[in-house]
Amino acid sequence: IPGSGHYGAAKAGVNMLTRVFAQELGPRIRVNCIMPGAVPTEIMMKAMKLSDADLPRLEKMLRLPAGRLGTPQDLGAATLYL
Repeated sequence: IPGSGHYGAAKAGVNMLTRVFAQELGPRIRVNCIMPGAVPTEIMMKAMKLSDADLPRLEKMLRLPAGRLGTPQDLGAATLYL
C-alpha cells in the first residue's frame, strides 16, 4: 500500500527482534510473536479504501489459507494461548 513504508518497516523490525531474542534467550526463555495478516480494522479499511461490501472480494482475491480474513478475536485468542 503506497505510503505505508513505515508500517512495513516496523513489522519487519518486530519480526527480526523476535528471532534475535529467541536465539539469545532460548531455550531457557521461549519468545513468540503474533504476526497477523489482513485483519479488517478501521485503519486497514481506511488505508485500503475499502468498505464492508468489499471484504468478500478481498478474501477471495487473497486466497487465504483459513479462507477468511482474521478478526480481533483471533488475535486475542492467540495472545491468551501464548
